[in-house]
Amino acid sequence: MADYQRFVSYIYSYPGGVKDKNVGFAKVEVVRGEIRLNINLRGVYTDTPELFGVYLLFAGYNSGEYQLLKAGDCMVQNGMAVYKGIFNSSNIDSTGYAFSDICGIGIANQADAFYMMFSMWKDESINTQKIHFVDKEILLLIISKIVPINQTMPAIT
Repeated sequence: MADYQRFVSYIYSYPGGVKDKNVGFAKVEVVRGEIRLNINLRGVYTDTPELFGVYLLFAGYNSGEYQLLKAGDCMVQNGMAVYKGIFNSSNIDSTGYAFSDICGIGIANQADAFYMMFSMWKDESINTQKIHFVDKEILLLIISKIVPINQTMPAIT
């Protein structure tokens, strides 16, 4: 099984942009063209049950920047949350991104940038001031308007 990969990655909270405590882990498995992502969080305390987005991190256009593409949601209740997702490893949600492009994951509430959680899969650090939430619909629109390299551009008259 040459196309099989599996690993566990710890998730840390970043209140105010500063790396703090371990709040959980992610199990990642890539097999037969599928990415299976399982996230378990504990110790994420909110005043009331709160919905957080689960994001895949991709390198941004500039060094040290990251794009966050939403993969789903998880409900944090009593300090705990669980998320399970399955994606195509060569074309995640028809975005053109592949598993090899992922730098890590993020769990965040886009409306509250103070409390975020991240797990980096590559030997890189994260600066929460240099992350950008990407709207999947806009990304798909941009991708659909791009002319493939092997196609000739129409003449401008």
